[in-house]
Amino acid sequence: KKRPLQKKSVSGSFTVKEDADWLTRFAAGPTWSFLSLLFISVNTAIIGVETQSSAQYALGIALYRQGIGEDIPVKSDMLFYQVADIIFLVWMIIEVLINAYAQRRDFVFGGDRWWNAFDIVVILLSVAMHLLESLSVSFFRVVRLFRLGKIVRAFK
Repeated sequence: KKRPLQKKSVSGSFTVKEDADWLTRFAAGPTWSFLSLLFISVNTAIIGVETQSSAQYALGIALYRQGIGEDIPVKSDMLFYQVADIIFLVWMIIEVLINAYAQRRDFVFGGDRWWNAFDIVVILLSVAMHLLESLSVSFFRVVRLFRLGKIVRAFK
């Protein structure tokens, strides 16, 4: 019985059978690696610009309060950064899903398992952050009431 030919992915973290489906071959190839690196680089650059803008604004406010600044600084439009953040989060989710599909068992047990776990943790934290930002203060009051109910139940 002849075994199908196998090749290593570009990252070398998992093996791909020659008769694998197109998505698995694509995820193991150089184009996918380039796209992933490109998105990571652009995301990093945007985070850097956003951080610089926020720091500049905070410094301007501090100087103005000290009487050193001449004008009240204008905060940059945060909508661009919020939209970009969501776009990169969606990309990251798609990337992890495609990598999980392509790597299959190696996604959890292969050479990149810790990077894959790191990606999942980053995604979960980002999703949690977006959910917390979108929830109102009254929601947290309701959650506290549920916690109070749990305490009351403990004394029952």
